[in-house]
Amino acid sequence: MLSEKRKAYMKEYRKKNREQISKYQRDWNDKNNEKMKLYHRKYRKDNRDKTISSVRKYQKDNPDKIKAQRKAHNLLPILSGKLCERCNKRKAVDRHHEDYNNPLEVMFVCVKCHKEIHLEKRLNSGREQKEKQ
Repeated sequence: MLSEKRKAYMKEYRKKNREQISKYQRDWNDKNNEKMKLYHRKYRKDNRDKTISSVRKYQKDNPDKIKAQRKAHNLLPILSGKLCERCNKRKAVDRHHEDYNNPLEVMFVCVKCHKEIHLEKRLNSGREQKEKQ
């Protein structure tokens, strides 16, 4: 087990180097994307009960999100050939809600842009937390 001093050092290091660590992790994930897809697919297959209970817990904890996502899915089809509204390069395959209280206000985005939107949101919320301190 790590000593308390080492734990405190690592916590501080991660705090100071958050963006550098995030970039390293994103680069690693991009490089190992296919490998990780296979790993996760196998994990979900081998741990079906855990996966189902995890999904059910998420649905129970986030009813507004689920309701908005289902409504958008049922009423706003993604037309074939539609380009991402953010980059206009790749095919739109996801719907992104800025506000779940407005379920029919969505952006049609590609997977890469959708991940970037959520990453930016996470980074911005981290900055806001720092500013409050």
